[in-house]
Amino acid sequence: MTLSPSSAATTLDRLARDERGNIAVIFAIALLPVLSFVGAAIDYSRAAHARTAMQGALDSAALMVAKNLSDGKITADQVPTAGAAYFAALYTHTGSQNVKASATYTANNGGKGSTVTMVASGEIKSQFMQIAGFPTLDFSVGSTSTVQLDDGTGVSPVLPKCASGSANFFMLSNPSEIDAAFTQIGTSISKLRVSK
Repeated sequence: MTLSPSSAATTLDRLARDERGNIAVIFAIALLPVLSFVGAAIDYSRAAHARTAMQGALDSAALMVAKNLSDGKITADQVPTAGAAYFAALYTHTGSQNVKASATYTANNGGKGSTVTMVASGEIKSQFMQIAGFPTLDFSVGSTSTVQLDDGTGVSPVLPKCASGSANFFMLSNPSEIDAAFTQIGTSISKLRVSK
């Protein structure tokens, strides 16, 4: 069947005036941004999960390095190697890529005492945000742990602590240090964790 120019114009005019089926077109147009926002939320939550796991591993690694340095098990020159090794053993998130960690020791950090500072970074491959031009989502974390070196008495009067921004965590090597910990942190039991 062939359409004459006048019947083609009539058909196009009738199609332009027809309002049936408009909801399907509107739904199709609205579906793209809705799916984009849902995909972005999924990718962001994956990155947030990887970052949280990285922060926990980095805090633990910084505490372990500070404790080993305080106990004389490692020297200041061994801090970068020990920090990287501890972090690599503790951070087991499988979706992260290009993970890097570094540790530095600063002696007498501006009157704050000696510190071990660790930073780590990584990325995850996005699943939905690739459409918007973000093939990866980058994240990074940092942690600082205070080191109290032995003053010759065999006792470290200050416990190693780690500040990762939102909370301080103290590492106690035995229950006899609980009194000293309460003196330092007050009576907030939520900050007290006894390691075995």
